[in-house]
Amino acid sequence: MAGLLRRIKRTVKFSPVWPILRPRRFHGYNLGAGRTGTTWISEVFSENYRSAHEEQSLETIKLIESRWKGEISESVVRRRLRTRDRKRRLHFESTNFLVYLCDHLVEIFPDAKFICTVRSPGSWLRSNIDQCLNNPRDRLAESADHYRRLRDLNYGAPPDEYPPEEAPLAEHNLHSLSGFLEYWSWHYERVLDEVPKDRLLILKTEELDTALPRIARFMDVSRRSLSRPKRANVSSEDHGILDPIDEKYIDKKTQKICGKVMEKVNKLNGQIYYD
Repeated sequence: MAGLLRRIKRTVKFSPVWPILRPRRFHGYNLGAGRTGTTWISEVFSENYRSAHEEQSLETIKLIESRWKGEISESVVRRRLRTRDRKRRLHFESTNFLVYLCDHLVEIFPDAKFICTVRSPGSWLRSNIDQCLNNPRDRLAESADHYRRLRDLNYGAPPDEYPPEEAPLAEHNLHSLSGFLEYWSWHYERVLDEVPKDRLLILKTEELDTALPRIARFMDVSRRSLSRPKRANVSSEDHGILDPIDEKYIDKKTQKICGKVMEKVNKLNGQIYYD
């Protein structure tokens, strides 16, 4: 009986009647990098709309890996993204790794709008390192190997040799500073390159508490329909791994790798464009 019900449900989801049974008031994504308020943004919509954080993570990361390795065609990627969307027909999704697929999301969902939460690269770097230490690679390999593979795709595997200045990172088998910072720069450059500016709202993490009116206006929903969540997904421990490293070394590397992209982000922060 259960198997029959699953087959019926799947048939309905892929029929023309499904969008009628599961209508959407709007459709949106947050493409911000992890540790920028992605959980908070998903909870803004969760009280009155279908909203999720890191939806279908295992299947989505596998899709990203297959595309990255050239194992599947772009048409297959688009078909799987449509299938993925039909499963729940979310109003809003906040999933940092969808940045790898945002070119297709822009194309196959022309009515979708995109929020992008941004944290300054220095603050983001420290938060990500704490997150990596609180969830070590060997533990992820046992319980959530797809997240470990995603980390290595994002930041590069921990190097065999580190610059002498980065000895504290080597001690903990962490990714290099360049690996972290180059990902930050790539992530936001990709969003700015792939998402049309009239469908994009850039929000800084430190401004989220006052951003609800802008979010409501951008998504064209009532401000009253949005929630104001408490801070979520805060790192459980601040390890201070970067404290022994010369601050000038970190600042110089951060500016060199992230400076130009940060300038572009600052120009678009909080702006809403209309045709």
